[in-house]
Amino acid sequence: EVLFEKFQVSSGFFAKQAVLTSYAVARFKALVIELGGKGVEVAPVVDGYVQQKNIRHARVGGEILDEELGKLIRAYAEKEVDPFFACHRAVRVLDESNPGTSSKVVEDRRQDLSNVAGSYLDWAKADVVREIREKVCRVAASPEEAASQMEEVKKRGGQVTENSSAAANASSSSASAAPSHPPVAAAAAAAAAVKPDPGAGSADRYVLPDGTEIETAPYVVSVYERLFDPSLMPSIEGFEGLPQMVVSAVSGVDSEIRRELLGATVLTGGLAMAPGMSNRIGRELKKRPELGMGSGDRLRMVRFPRPEESICSAWIGGSIFASLGSFREAAVTREEWEESGLKVLENKCP
Repeated sequence: EVLFEKFQVSSGFFAKQAVLTSYAVARFKALVIELGGKGVEVAPVVDGYVQQKNIRHARVGGEILDEELGKLIRAYAEKEVDPFFACHRAVRVLDESNPGTSSKVVEDRRQDLSNVAGSYLDWAKADVVREIREKVCRVAASPEEAASQMEEVKKRGGQVTENSSAAANASSSSASAAPSHPPVAAAAAAAAAVKPDPGAGSADRYVLPDGTEIETAPYVVSVYERLFDPSLMPSIEGFEGLPQMVVSAVSGVDSEIRRELLGATVLTGGLAMAPGMSNRIGRELKKRPELGMGSGDRLRMVRFPRPEESICSAWIGGSIFASLGSFREAAVTREEWEESGLKVLENKCP
């Protein structure tokens, strides 16, 4: 209504994301698994149409996983995640009062966040947690690997280290005992205590924006494992796990079409880029007898030429569809809208 009556567009077509994703990979029959920020959706596409009755949706996406990761960090590291702008990072500045030194180190200090809107502060914290998830977490190759790693973490316990904070405290205490204008050697020593960039750490540690180092072991596989093992998120009601969602969606499709769908399985969305996601889903589905895959059947994951294209697959498919010669016939014109209203959308854009 807004497009036709307010913006006076001449024609348009309203397509579902799963259909456009199938166009993006040049398939008219595909099983589209969308792993987005707001949720997960499994949709069978047959001959360019989504089978509505077999769509499965769950409100478990990147945002929920980020909340779970935030809980884990609070539990193991025993601290809140600060946003990037909460702390001034140590920097070198020209020491004009002492020409004999080239620079001095200005100590870190926390920002006053009392005037920051609560909604923006929550978003900024969530953005830090999202970056941790994208840089640190991966999908375990199997449930056994995930269980083994999580059990090992429980036995030894996740720890938080204050190496950088201790170094900063030592630096400030030594600076208080030193002259007000330290020589070049002292300035260099103080500069060595500057906290590293957020995220810059060894493979098993992550540096938070305030300089605190945390172990990554408690989070590496446990976060994404929640998509496969719903028991790890008891607070989410009705979520049966991603593999079971796929089985439930495919089971309602005719057996002959089922083979074609499983042979053109498409992962899309930001979570699809998680390391190991495609391989894990493939292994889980091959173990499901409900799918009725015979010895000659094979499950095939259709991959995009570039991994980042999975994030904008619907836009890619939309551009392809709009460039087809048949688009003009399929599109709803303004004249058709003025004559039939919403009814024409139901007929031409199912």
